[in-house]
Amino acid sequence: MQEEIILEKNSQNEKQYYMENTRKEPNQIKQLDYYYEKSINALVQYIKKHDSNPSEKWWNQYAIRKKYLSSKTIGYLSGMGFNTFCRKTRKKVNKEKTKK
Repeated sequence: MQEEIILEKNSQNEKQYYMENTRKEPNQIKQLDYYYEKSINALVQYIKKHDSNPSEKWWNQYAIRKKYLSSKTIGYLSGMGFNTFCRKTRKKVNKEKTKK
C-alpha cells in the first residue's frame, strides 16, 4: 500500500516537472529562432558588404560585441560547419546580385 502511494507521488512529481518544462520550451525555441535569424541576417549583411566570408575568429569576437550566435552555434543549428555555411550563403548572395 505504501509503495503504491510513493509511486503515485513520484508519478505526480514527474507530470508536474514535465508540465513546467514544456511550458518553458516554446519560449526558449522562439528566443533561439530570434537570435539565429538575427545572427544570420548580420552574417548575410557582412558578406554582401565585404564580398568575402568572415573568419570564425573574427565572427566570434563580433558576435560577442553584438550579441549574435557564435560560429559553432550557427554551424550546429544549420547542420553544417560555419565555413561551409558561409560559402553557401555567399553563393546565394552572388546569385541574387547577378539577377539584378
